[in-house]
Amino acid sequence: MAAAKIKSTALSVNNKCRNILAAGWEAHLNTIKVDAKGSEEEVYTSRVHYMIQKGTPYLIMLPHVAMAGDVLCLKDSKVPIIADSLKKAIMKEHEASSAASYRVILKFDIGSCIYIDSSGSNHNIELDSFEPPKPDLLMPFSAKLIDGINRNDSRRRALILFCFEYFDVLARDAAMLSIDHHGIDVVAKVPERATLANVPHQYH
Repeated sequence: MAAAKIKSTALSVNNKCRNILAAGWEAHLNTIKVDAKGSEEEVYTSRVHYMIQKGTPYLIMLPHVAMAGDVLCLKDSKVPIIADSLKKAIMKEHEASSAASYRVILKFDIGSCIYIDSSGSNHNIELDSFEPPKPDLLMPFSAKLIDGINRNDSRRRALILFCFEYFDVLARDAAMLSIDHHGIDVVAKVPERATLANVPHQYH
């Protein structure tokens, strides 16, 4: 996947910590249609809901989405443990939501935040570095914008030229995956080996 950022990639802590409330607990799910007719090149973008339980994200998948990857069978002794753990997590959230009412007021303690870098080290965050949340103005229109670009042949050809100009990659096809105020993400179909012209192409 080639990510083209309009602005500098050196984002501040505030930009890295996305505003979950502004995002509305929704994510963009990009799928490539695969059927008997061989429509692998059609990319669709859907807005799906997600939740985070103990640091693990859970994405609500659409009924027509098929996940591709390595599937490993669990041992029979492992299945009840995982099912019981998931049941307990759901019950805890159900109890918490049932106990809440319109009179419940929660306050987020900003001073309790810490920043964890890529090496796993913790850093205290100065309160002065926080700014009021700025919702992404493109979010309500991004799904329609991505679909409009991906379903238009001339605009997808423009993405191919974009890959050639900024990444020096001769792509056979390209599609937009996401867009926000930081930039865009593009997936392109390029040869497996750049030195050969008649080799299979794959999306990257």
